[in-house]
Amino acid sequence: MSLDFATIHSNFDLKGYEDNVVATTAFGQGETLVTPLQMAMVTQSIANDGVMLKPYLFKSVVNGKGQTTAEGKSEKLVETMDTDTAQEIKEAMKAAAQSYGMSTVGEKEYSIAAKTGTAERGDGTNNAWLVTFAPADNPQYVIVANRLKTTEIGKTLAPV
Repeated sequence: MSLDFATIHSNFDLKGYEDNVVATTAFGQGETLVTPLQMAMVTQSIANDGVMLKPYLFKSVVNGKGQTTAEGKSEKLVETMDTDTAQEIKEAMKAAAQSYGMSTVGEKEYSIAAKTGTAERGDGTNNAWLVTFAPADNPQYVIVANRLKTTEIGKTLAPV
């Protein structure tokens, strides 16, 4: 996958590892290491019905004269899943957001989709994650929050 900025290639070389390490890696622990940007890309591919878009880090660049010299633009990178699978995951994420109390902010109702994750580090602390997109039925925003080396779990990030 070619991006316009430096990245580290993700891979899992689990040859020679014990079966329990391979199993825990399959559900996000063990040897799983991800960045917030990688999780944002996974989340936006669900929000976009299985189409992963190339991330860009700016909307536009404007020079001192007020002229736009560059614009970030969406372009398809890869199809990660079929539309039906993405829809099923969206529905599960919408239900999760409601169960975390994430459907209202102040007095305003929002349609939010969310998924939490808690990776146990083995030293008594966790890496807590929350990925969201909103509005759930017409996604415009993806938000990723994480708290590293904490005693909290992923759903405690819901107020963020």
